[in-house]
Amino acid sequence: MKIVGNEITEKIYIGAVQGLMAWTAYAAVECSFLSIITRLRQPGAAIPLEGREAALLFGVYPVVGLLLGGLSGLVLSLAARRVSFLRKATAENLFPAAATFTLIWALVLNLAVLSPLGPSIWVRLLFAVLLSVGLARRAGTGMWAGRLGILLNPWTASLLLLGLPWMNSNLLLHSSGAAKAVSSAAYLIAVSLIAWAFHWAARTASSGKSSKGPRISFRNALARLAVIAIIVLGTASFLEYRAYPKARSSRPATEGVGRPNVVLVVLDTVRADHLSVYGYAGTTPHLKQFAEEATLFTRAIAPSDVTLSSHASLFTGLYASRHGAHLSEPGSGQMLHDPGSFPLADKFHTLAEILSESGYLTMAVIANPGYLGRGFHLDQGFAYYSLPSFSAAGREFYLREGLQELWRAFSGSQLGYWRAEEVNRRVFPLLVRARKDGRPFFLFVNYMDAHEPYGPPPPFDTLFPGKDETMTATRYYELEAEVNARARYITDRERRHILSQYDGGIAYLDFQLAKLMTRLKQLDLYENSLIIITADHGQAFGERSFSGHGGLSVYQDLVHVPLLIRYPNRHQKAVMKDVVSLVDIMPTALDVLGLEIPKDIDGQSLRKQNEGSSKIVISESFPEAGLIASHPRFHRVERALFAGSLKFIYSTAGKRELYDLSQDPNETTNLYSAKRGVSREMEAKLNEWLRGVRAEYPTPSQLDKETLDRLRSLGYLQ
Repeated sequence: MKIVGNEITEKIYIGAVQGLMAWTAYAAVECSFLSIITRLRQPGAAIPLEGREAALLFGVYPVVGLLLGGLSGLVLSLAARRVSFLRKATAENLFPAAATFTLIWALVLNLAVLSPLGPSIWVRLLFAVLLSVGLARRAGTGMWAGRLGILLNPWTASLLLLGLPWMNSNLLLHSSGAAKAVSSAAYLIAVSLIAWAFHWAARTASSGKSSKGPRISFRNALARLAVIAIIVLGTASFLEYRAYPKARSSRPATEGVGRPNVVLVVLDTVRADHLSVYGYAGTTPHLKQFAEEATLFTRAIAPSDVTLSSHASLFTGLYASRHGAHLSEPGSGQMLHDPGSFPLADKFHTLAEILSESGYLTMAVIANPGYLGRGFHLDQGFAYYSLPSFSAAGREFYLREGLQELWRAFSGSQLGYWRAEEVNRRVFPLLVRARKDGRPFFLFVNYMDAHEPYGPPPPFDTLFPGKDETMTATRYYELEAEVNARARYITDRERRHILSQYDGGIAYLDFQLAKLMTRLKQLDLYENSLIIITADHGQAFGERSFSGHGGLSVYQDLVHVPLLIRYPNRHQKAVMKDVVSLVDIMPTALDVLGLEIPKDIDGQSLRKQNEGSSKIVISESFPEAGLIASHPRFHRVERALFAGSLKFIYSTAGKRELYDLSQDPNETTNLYSAKRGVSREMEAKLNEWLRGVRAEYPTPSQLDKETLDRLRSLGYLQ
């Protein structure tokens, strides 16, 4: 069949059907790299396949292909009147080549928009030109058209344009250029051989049958789309189901029966003084009600001002200088180009590991995909660990990222994490399954709705006055960087906006937290559960020219966090006014469960702490490389020692401060000189503690591109 410039409708139809099939092939390949292969590489990973992603893959992509294919059919029909090459081309070669052409250049355009200055754009551009030349040869007649038709089709084009960058940015990120070149060549050969094998199998299966060329019916194309979608989405769903938690203990399954469940909830970035239960107005009425049957700790201190270190301390009962999972340490030879590249070493025994070995189901649903990602090893001991990793965030070679950017632009959503509602939607089925299982469980839930760039949903975004509709995520992060570099101050308008959205996020968290408690009660899991609600660190809003968190300081706005503990089968309200630390949570949980507490940890059970105890508490701040580059004041490690109402701050750059928090909770009056004797005594205690806890640093983690991009998207890296 020759293209002669007439029957335009027929050519549009053929082009549309070929486009639909080409983009369906791309959808299957993209889903395989983003979801299926990730699940196979991380068998315990719970990577949920969202309905929105499924609709994008096998709804939006095929429709886009249908439209572009139809448009290409129209263009080819009109161009055939003037271009002799097109008049000679056979339709069975031309239209599949045109459909593949639309796919290749859509990928190039996507990369050009998302990363216009990146070096990968030129590599892909060159590759696309070579593929396009090959497609032009394929569209013709003769021996080369047939051979190129085998190699240059939507499946092989997708495998090459996605597989090569995926391999180099994941498997080979830290490999040499030579290793990447050899691996890329091997991958190219492998894809070619697979294409030839499939062609041979198809030709063998269809031998003796007449070929109908490209005139595939629309119904046939939809049937193929349905089959491919069922296979790909079914495989992804099966792998997710396979990740459902199973107790890892070699002990009998009945051993843990009867023991309380443990529910640990971390409100990421929530400082204590913005909660109603601590005297703030209007943010957390439900949490205030929860406090009526729990122990409220008024002076809980986070071990650090960054997610990584505080969560590692939560799980191990150790301070950051002992477990080593923290940001870089200037002057120690540990300053790296990959900030935050010290994961939690495998040698440390975590709360999840101890409970798993004791017959508990261990489950985690994480909103924060940054420092709680698997690259930092905080998933140790969890049989089920679910976090937002199905997204293509930071991987601009996928079409999905471009479409998601378009969605964010129209929807106004600028979040890089799950909302609390989405977290709950994943938690609730786990609770149902755990109840049916009959064994006790450990559930860790991380909510992130108070984290910058702040985006509470309606009506919580206008619950507190001051919202500025013009404040975008990009503008916020620029503001944060400028403030920390002391290039400017936060204006009153900016501060009102930030506080309104921060408080709105906390109010939204409180609303969703109440739903979690209600669900526990509905399933009869509430009474026999140890429920711990806390935060990993606070947040700065311009105080002392600090904005955000993570390597900034150990002042109260960054390390004073909420802590409420409801003990199993108890309804007694209590208030503990002594200083405590998040390192105390692990031993407290083990104590309540009747399990042995490791002897070499820093924390101690809060059930055994008497009012007026003389314990000391430590908090540490390790700077991120971007902060160090922004201003000399961050070229240090800062530590605080708490004893009674006193707080001593020491910086490796030489700064020393002393505050009496009972009289000066906002740390406005430095008493270091006025109380020199007390200051020296507390400094001596801090130095003594440091000499006793210095641990070997773990091997620096070579973070993959996805992890680094996630940290940047959440504002952790500059």
